[in-house]
Amino acid sequence: MNSVSTPTPALVAFLVCDSVIQDGPSGKKTLVGVFSNILVENFPAAHASPWLFVKLIDCEGSYDVKFEFVRVSGQEILLEANGNLNATDRHSNTEFALQLPQLPIPAAGQYEFRLWMNEKFISNVRIDVDVQESR
Repeated sequence: MNSVSTPTPALVAFLVCDSVIQDGPSGKKTLVGVFSNILVENFPAAHASPWLFVKLIDCEGSYDVKFEFVRVSGQEILLEANGNLNATDRHSNTEFALQLPQLPIPAAGQYEFRLWMNEKFISNVRIDVDVQESR
């Protein structure tokens, strides 16, 4: 765990999307296919590797970052991703994007991506999963 003197970041945006494209010269990010619902043909299912986009303020110092993909019913953690973030100016926005591996989806219902920084819960974003009706 990192120093307790690092401020707890405030969330500005936490989005799930199909891809994130970053322009080299400007550093601008384009989020493609932002979603909050997944439709599948049957269960168990898997969803192609999504991207998570996070924008924070009041972030300075070194952070251990953890994302969890959780089935809300039963609070089962299905996937976990860990990393580190170093932010230099708490008065500027800090942005990062992470591509996750394929998501395991055992059943219909609600799922969450949860963001933890230095073992403190920051926020979550919810995804609804259902069966795609045949046409």
